Amino acid sequence: MLPEGRYSEGHLPGAINLPFDHKFDMRVEVAVPDKNTPMIVYCASVDCSLAPRAAEQLDQLGYNKVFDYRAGKQDWLEAGFPLEKS
Repeated sequence: MLPEGRYSEGHLPGAINLPFDHKFDMRVEVAVPDKNTPMIVYCASVDCSLAPRAAEQLDQLGYNKVFDYRAGKQDWLEAGFPLEKS
C-alpha cells in the first residue's frame, strides 16, 4: 500500500508492494495466485485508509486469509522492530 519510494526506504520484513490502484486485482492475482496464502495489508500509519480498502478488495477476489494491520509501519517502528530496505 506504500508508494514505491516509501516502500524502498523501508518496509516490514517479507512485504511485497502492490499499489492499490486500477491494476491492483491483476497484480495481486499474479503475485499471489494461491487464495489460501495469508496476506497482511498495512499502510504507513493508522491515518491511511488504503489498507482497509485493499483488504476488502482481497476478500472480494476470494482470498480467505486477509488481515489488516491497522496501525501499520509507524506502529512497527515504535515497537522497535526492524525494517527491510530495497
